[in-house]
Amino acid sequence: MVKSVNTLQDRLSFSSLVHQIENGLNNDYTEDEIKEAVIKAINQALSLRSYLEGKADLTRPKLRRIMRSYYQERTATELYHQLNSTVQQPKEKPQEFLIRLLDLKQKVLFASQGTDSELKYDPTLVHGMFVHSFSLGLQNENIKIEMKPYQEEKTISDEELLEKH
Repeated sequence: MVKSVNTLQDRLSFSSLVHQIENGLNNDYTEDEIKEAVIKAINQALSLRSYLEGKADLTRPKLRRIMRSYYQERTATELYHQLNSTVQQPKEKPQEFLIRLLDLKQKVLFASQGTDSELKYDPTLVHGMFVHSFSLGLQNENIKIEMKPYQEEKTISDEELLEKH
């Protein structure tokens, strides 16, 4: 069910972990089964695992809050502000910039859906900020002009936007 996601630091990715938790819920695993799978997926050498194993009143929302704090995940508001100020890096290709912004947009929406999120960002608002950041942060003026009609479509999917790019 919940798989260990190894990074360079042999840590779970918070977003991958939450995705696996949600997947477990959708597949009718019990809360206890999900909590146990998450704890077992954490590297045994980490104090976090020992702490969670000894926590008697651990609920799924508490587990999520502990994991968010432990991995120092940014809040939806922090991610939204980052989306607002993101610009294309000097050596970054336009398509890489687009993917980075799409990922950030998705992270804002994901963080906003959490039960511990203070603000729930409307997808239309987040999409509008994405379009704003893409049009201001993109360095190539010709691509900006070509992409403008597609960005203004409120119903265009990420996949269609990537194809048009």
